Amino acid sequence: MEQSGHERGLVCRGVRGATVASGNSREEIHTATRELVIAMLQANDIHSDDLASAFFTTSPDLTTSFPAEAARLMGWEYVPMLGSIEMDKPGAPARCIRIMLLWNTSKGQRDIKHIYLRGTESLRTVGASEVAPAHEANANVNDTRKDARR
Repeated sequence: MEQSGHERGLVCRGVRGATVASGNSREEIHTATRELVIAMLQANDIHSDDLASAFFTTSPDLTTSFPAEAARLMGWEYVPMLGSIEMDKPGAPARCIRIMLLWNTSKGQRDIKHIYLRGTESLRTVGASEVAPAHEANANVNDTRKDARR
């Protein structure tokens, strides 16, 4: 008989994150996406081989590039990815990129660190205690920018 994820200790968990691109150019979208992806991976000790899939959304004002393209260029050749446009809600952050990683892990829901950068912390209203402080995530990002460019 097949064991459930709980019996094996491996389940699929969602890891959320958001950031804001500094502008609407391909490079600005890719830079913001790379920064967020690296912060999410590091905060949760995620390896791309353990990802079931990744879902990217952008606010309607980002039109020059797909955030998933930045992840592909980081080496995510085999991770299934999908993108979409967020609804144009009044008051929502402009130039916003959101990511949902579906990750095969033995960690519990409360152990997941959701990452919100560049003023997007307000997007996480439920369970706000689970949000990793931006200063912790940014400290890790600065150390890995060189690695992401290789």
